[in-house]
Amino acid sequence: MENQDFAIPKYIDEPQQILWWDMDEVAIAASLSVLGMISGLFVAGTALGIAASILLAKLKHGKPRGFLRHAAYNNGYMEIKGCPPSHIKEFME
Repeated sequence: MENQDFAIPKYIDEPQQILWWDMDEVAIAASLSVLGMISGLFVAGTALGIAASILLAKLKHGKPRGFLRHAAYNNGYMEIKGCPPSHIKEFME
């Protein structure tokens, strides 16, 4: 086998990134840019997308991975498979 250079990730379970943004931040910026392009306000949509991505990054900073998913579950915006609804706080046998 020849000596080849490979990029080995430092942590195998790290979320994918584009430049310095996580994929969820890129998705928000891209979707708002596309919505701005569809509505004819591309510059405003792109600026709003970048601002929303920066706000999301600041919200996630210093918190563990999965923080937003658990916050959405606790506030009733989503369900987690195998878990009871979040509004049930006390269980009786």
